[in-house]
Amino acid sequence: ILLYAFQLGTITFTALILPGISEDSIDRITLIYVGMLFLGAVIVHIVTTIDTFKQASEGAFSKDERSISFFSKRKGDVMKWATIYALILFILICFHNDYGIDVLVLYAVGIVLLYTVAIGAAEFQLLVYCRFKFKSFNMTWEENERMRGRFRKQNKKFKTKNK
Repeated sequence: ILLYAFQLGTITFTALILPGISEDSIDRITLIYVGMLFLGAVIVHIVTTIDTFKQASEGAFSKDERSISFFSKRKGDVMKWATIYALILFILICFHNDYGIDVLVLYAVGIVLLYTVAIGAAEFQLLVYCRFKFKSFNMTWEENERMRGRFRKQNKKFKTKNK
């Protein structure tokens, strides 16, 4: 899953840079900037993955009152700094090259996609870990349908009691 997530996040940069490399129209500094964008996304992913697992170990995603949002204070800080970092690199790419607006829009979309995948993939890693670690995450479709039916019945009973 992680490999496909980063392939999705880097496909735009691949489409923009490979033709330039073959024609020698992209210089080393632009390649370094794009490499720094990718390195930043990897660092953001590592930090958010560690934070997600830390939250899960503290019971942050449980069904009781301890449940909190996926976006903790640390993830918020990481997202702010990553936005500033990516924006600076995007501006450097813009000023260093004389690209048209269409290429700059593709770079902007690629940056947003890359960092979104870097942050979101942490939750998928937690889900995969839980699927192999805990039996309750590993159920068949039929078991899932039975559980959904039970929850629906309980919710209907609860709603009629409150009226």
